[in-house]
Amino acid sequence: PLASADPTLFVAAGWQGHGFMRAPAIGEAVAEGVLASRSGIPFDDPESPWIGAFDPKRFDGDEEFEIAEGMSLSTRADDV
Repeated sequence: PLASADPTLFVAAGWQGHGFMRAPAIGEAVAEGVLASRSGIPFDDPESPWIGAFDPKRFDGDEEFEIAEGMSLSTRADDV
């Protein structure tokens, strides 16, 4: 868990090599979130249209993630 969160801090990180290609869309999404927070919608408001997808507190620590290779999570041809 986060020790304390600064409601004025927005971070868009962890995009690896493909982040450069996705930067315009991510930048737009983060900008919308920043503007929403400045218009009176609190950073952690569950009614915020975008925060749930990016909120680091959405994980409780017990999640399991499948490790996938490559750029797609689709089934490999030899597994079909």
